[in-house]
Amino acid sequence: MNSEMQFLRWPNYQLIVPSRKLRNVLTKVCLATGNPAEGVLRHRVDKEQIIELNRDADVYWGDLMRAISVQTHQTVYRIEKDVNRIKNGMSRVEISVDTIGDSSHIKELVPLPNATGEDHDICLHGTRIAVLQQIRQWVNDPTASQVWWLTDVAGAGKSTIAKQLSTEWEDEGRLAGCFFFNKNRPDTTNKQGFCDTLAAQIANNQPQLRSSITHGIKEIGPVPSMCRFEDKLQKLVIQPMRSVALVLVIDALDECDERDRIIILRNLLSSLPQVPQLKIFITSRPERDIAQLLDTYRSRANNLHDTELKSNRDDIAAFVKHKMTDLVQSSELTNEDVDRLAKRVNCLFILASTACKVVEDSPDPQVAVEELLNPNQDLLRDINTLYFTILTKACKSDEVGRASTLKSRESLIKVLKAVLAATTPLTISMIDGLLGIKNTRRLVGFLSSILNVREDDIVVILHPTFREFVEDATAAGQFYIDMYDAHKLMAEGCLRCMKRELRFNICQLESSFVLNRDVVDLKERISKLISKELQYGCVYWPDHIVNSHNISHDDEAHSTLLGIVEDGYPLLWMEVISALGKIPRAIKGLQDVERHDLGMELKARINDAKRFLIAFSKPISEAIPHIYVSAIPFTPKRSYIRQAADILYPNMMSVAVGCPENWPKPPQGWRGHTEAVVSIMFSPDGRRIVSGSSDKTIRLWDAETGQPLGEPLRGHNGIVSSVAFSPNGRHIVSGSWDNTIRLWSDTSQPLQKPSFDLVPSTAIPSNGGLVELDTSYIWTNYFRFVAGPHFAPPPFLTCSLSEDGWVTFSGGVVYWVPPNHRDGLRYPYILIIPTNHPSRATRIDFTHFHCGNFWTKCRK
Repeated sequence: MNSEMQFLRWPNYQLIVPSRKLRNVLTKVCLATGNPAEGVLRHRVDKEQIIELNRDADVYWGDLMRAISVQTHQTVYRIEKDVNRIKNGMSRVEISVDTIGDSSHIKELVPLPNATGEDHDICLHGTRIAVLQQIRQWVNDPTASQVWWLTDVAGAGKSTIAKQLSTEWEDEGRLAGCFFFNKNRPDTTNKQGFCDTLAAQIANNQPQLRSSITHGIKEIGPVPSMCRFEDKLQKLVIQPMRSVALVLVIDALDECDERDRIIILRNLLSSLPQVPQLKIFITSRPERDIAQLLDTYRSRANNLHDTELKSNRDDIAAFVKHKMTDLVQSSELTNEDVDRLAKRVNCLFILASTACKVVEDSPDPQVAVEELLNPNQDLLRDINTLYFTILTKACKSDEVGRASTLKSRESLIKVLKAVLAATTPLTISMIDGLLGIKNTRRLVGFLSSILNVREDDIVVILHPTFREFVEDATAAGQFYIDMYDAHKLMAEGCLRCMKRELRFNICQLESSFVLNRDVVDLKERISKLISKELQYGCVYWPDHIVNSHNISHDDEAHSTLLGIVEDGYPLLWMEVISALGKIPRAIKGLQDVERHDLGMELKARINDAKRFLIAFSKPISEAIPHIYVSAIPFTPKRSYIRQAADILYPNMMSVAVGCPENWPKPPQGWRGHTEAVVSIMFSPDGRRIVSGSSDKTIRLWDAETGQPLGEPLRGHNGIVSSVAFSPNGRHIVSGSWDNTIRLWSDTSQPLQKPSFDLVPSTAIPSNGGLVELDTSYIWTNYFRFVAGPHFAPPPFLTCSLSEDGWVTFSGGVVYWVPPNHRDGLRYPYILIIPTNHPSRATRIDFTHFHCGNFWTKCRK
């Protein structure tokens, strides 16, 4: 009985038999028979009870189905709700990802911070009312011309008007972007940063256009320098603004390079039909080439400097009164003095501004005003006369000291030469360091009406008219500046600074095992240990040598440069340019200097330094200590640099077998490829040659020496059938029988993604355009060869020789091996004659080798 009753005790009994009546019947059966099945058979159940049981079963079955249906609907509803919530979240994520994607692409733009007009002021309240009103009406009139050209003489206040309007339009949300050309900012005097600067501003000012700009950036690809200006302007500036009403502001177009400004204008004007709602406001002097393109858009407003117009006179008067307010309030000047000064500046704002600065900076403002208004001198008849007066007075100032007027003039001229000839703007301390003086700040103070000292202590001229004045011998007289002499002065200053401040291990690097990129605080070391003037001198001395036109044997620059290259300084100089990442620029600079007429001996030493940099550009650019650890041991024995280094740095490894005597001469047959050479091409400047081969590699060669530059470019899986340089020489494109095109940067790095169309030949158009070029991002495999004792210095039992020449171990790099010595080290029993053969036998003597934390012991 107990075993049969277990049926009634099942945990799921009530779920299986949901009807209470049915469970009662089964219980009775079980109690009567001990077995449900037998009970049903034994006991007679009347017809009514069976019918009732069936009816109950139908009812309960229906209830069960309805319950399941309701539960199913509720579950489905909850699932749908959760799914919708997830979908909404995903949408927000997608929007966020899109925004992040747009922002990340826009960060690829390289805008010029100096091109947004931050150096300019807006119009004084209540001035330029008429011209501003005319321009505002023009920009609000959809039927008006798309271009407004505001042209006038230098110093009339055009840039101030441009700054005023761009500020207004930005506040109103209708400014696309602005670009202020400025001769004081060399990076803003050409078209290079024009598109990026405008595109970045459009993305910032008009967020709804970011996706369009991002699309344009993607179309341009990862090498913007390969894109033609026309295409870049279209994709980044014009196309994003096709359906919006915005304004572009371009100021001081005349201060842009003549060739580039015509390119900019022609492309903007030809694009106007694509952007019918766009307005472009342009200011410039009335230069002939600009007028030929913009004359139909010339402003019909009155001249800004017309003295016959009351509005111009009132504007100048308001400006002068504003500038002289403090002096009037302090009773140093009267209102009558201010009125007389305002009437004499001929409605020219640069003249008024400079005159006001002269008065403000004078210890006796009343005397300064009387001097300016003296009818016998007529100092305010034009800006050149005022400039001459300011310089003359600065030279005679008692503040200069007891030196003669001539000495004072020479000091001032030196400072002006440095400011005008500088490749990049200089700070006061940099001028002191380069010129070897200590009174630059005081001298600049006498010229505060001409020069501006910014918050970061950088010195710039206030207006381009001053540069034009000092470069005009007739106008400047005794203050005339010959720019050739200015560059010679700067070259001498750079070289003196180098000789004074260069020193061994200037960045105080502890270990030679670590590459530059892995030195976590390298930037801080550079800032702390390499002065700004030394950084400038090391990078730009070749520029000043070349721009000085003629340097004779009697010049200080010649003797200083000769002394530097004779006394082991080139290696110390290379430390700095390696730290600054300027090796390519240094090589180009040496090539330019070598072409200069400096005499045979100096030219030979410059050539030696150039070949050293070319041969060892990889280890020098990647690790400063390896200028000594790796480069010197493999340098030809008769090299000037090697001969000096053997004396100064005797404790290094030596190449006992295989080190050449001299730099290789250009061979009649250049060797490097292991199979047939299929294609070759000269670079645009004629200095390099690129070759493609059946060995699936690309090689770069120095056209003058025949020396291979760097490592072979690997990545293709088939014959490299065609190669070409970009027009600017910075990139190489290659086509291969592996059905791909690859684009290589000037640092031998591949770019982009692979293309899978068979390319039998490749050429880059002379205009630099690359249409539908999809290139490769695949780099060569990193092969490693286990090194034996023949090139593993003690205590390294095993090392690896990578394909790029570095001998490495688990802790970093040990030393670097040039391509021509690698086979000789991998196969120690090789015997090849002569020693300049690509597979020459090579043996290294590690007796005096110092590396790692002891690398500085290489020095005597």
